[in-house]
Amino acid sequence: MTFRTITLATVLAIPVLAGTGCATYQQQKADAVSGGPERRVQEAEQRQQAATDARIGLQSDREALEEERELQEQEIAALNAELARQESAIARAREQNRITREKEQAMRDRITALDRELRDNEFRTAAAEASGNAGEAAKLRRELQTLRSKADALSNEIDLLAK
Repeated sequence: MTFRTITLATVLAIPVLAGTGCATYQQQKADAVSGGPERRVQEAEQRQQAATDARIGLQSDREALEEERELQEQEIAALNAELARQESAIARAREQNRITREKEQAMRDRITALDRELRDNEFRTAAAEASGNAGEAAKLRRELQTLRSKADALSNEIDLLAK
């Protein structure tokens, strides 16, 4: 290569390199003039606010679910206490010969079945809530109310027999 060729290549390369740098500067200047940085900051702040709102909403939902879960646990505990009371009433009635062994066994079987249904409902409700299946959890809460009605009916029947 000759000196002339090298000089010519250098002279031709300088405007190309300078033009590239100049184009970047011009793009940045145009972006700044059009409000690009402020717009991007505003968009980022909006995304951050939306994420904060979503987090607050989810936290509120979680607190409501926890409160509802506590109420269900109290309801289940009350049902379990009622079942224990019924067992005692049946035992007293049998000791006082107010009911036959067959009737006692039938009542105990009903209590056992109701207790089994109650525990099954509790387990399935916990699984539905853990999986986030709100429809199934609502269905199971309705079943809990049905179990409550069954327990009340059984309790009334046992109370009549035990008197």
